[in-house]
Amino acid sequence: MSTDLPIRRPRYPIAATHKYRLTPRAKTSFNTVLKASEFIDKGGANHSEVRVEAEETGDITVHFEHPLISGVIRESLTMLDTPEGLICGRLVRTVHAAADKEVRREEVDFHAGVLPLPKACYPEVMLPFLLSWQPFDTTKRSLYAWINDRFVATVQYQSVGATTVDLPSGRRDAHEMVMWPDLNDWIYLGRVLTKMSYPLVPKYRMWFDPKEPHTVLRFEGPYGPPGAPEVVLELLD
Repeated sequence: MSTDLPIRRPRYPIAATHKYRLTPRAKTSFNTVLKASEFIDKGGANHSEVRVEAEETGDITVHFEHPLISGVIRESLTMLDTPEGLICGRLVRTVHAAADKEVRREEVDFHAGVLPLPKACYPEVMLPFLLSWQPFDTTKRSLYAWINDRFVATVQYQSVGATTVDLPSGRRDAHEMVMWPDLNDWIYLGRVLTKMSYPLVPKYRMWFDPKEPHTVLRFEGPYGPPGAPEVVLELLD
């Protein structure tokens, strides 16, 4: 398994803006306190936007906007282009209530040096989109999912091959990838128990366009760490 390597910077054009239909996941993996159906429109009226900006320096900024029934979540992550790959620079996350009133704000400088965060560390809610620039082979890889400065966990991911996916615009060819948390971060299970527990581990499932820039066609899973509200994002373009 290939581990701890930062996400590679794509060498093809990636600047784009896409709209996604945002709905609660119909069948959830866990019973959670905060359910997506309580703040996301069940009928798909909420349309998320994902915008990718690529600078001449090689740095990349990804912007997310997720409208809710009573507000909106906005997130922006700037990643720095280094010889090792893309590493996180700055994250800004805000939550807005009615009339666009800001009720939450989080700003993170990943290079502050206060905590020794690993280089291959990315906000967990953004990883499904960042993985579109990784190889679509069958190699099992791992990265670090940043939930906050006191909660960083290992996640593993692997391409499971070519398939098709049904979208609002019709059926599309796709590459499917699965991501899951490494339970050994919490308790050492060993190889045998880790393999036995795999069917029970919550999965993050992503489908990518086989053509560059490998746009995310669909995402299904927790929006956050295991136990977070579970959502479905489907490309509308």
